[in-house]
Amino acid sequence: MATWHVDLSRKGPGLLLRDLMRAEDDRLNAAVATMARAQPDVLVLTDIDYDHGLAALGVLQRALAAQGLELPHIFASKPNTGMPTGRDLDGDGLLGGPRDAQGYGWFSG
Repeated sequence: MATWHVDLSRKGPGLLLRDLMRAEDDRLNAAVATMARAQPDVLVLTDIDYDHGLAALGVLQRALAAQGLELPHIFASKPNTGMPTGRDLDGDGLLGGPRDAQGYGWFSG
């Protein structure tokens, strides 16, 4: 089993899916290669964007399979990340920034 706080969060919904599908981001490609080399039976990822239908996670699953890591099951539950609070939690005088949201985030997911 491997747990990894991987930097797979973006500043808007759908951007991680876009980046995974393009496969042009060197840091992202290196992360996928490292995960595949580790060969865990169970892979728990934190700091990864959530999307309805788990589209980005499905693309990541296929990218890992292409590099030899078969993970037949995926699961993600909707986080509280990016849920607006309506408050200036970071004290910068502005509302709606990522540090004003629950769980710090640019968007819900």
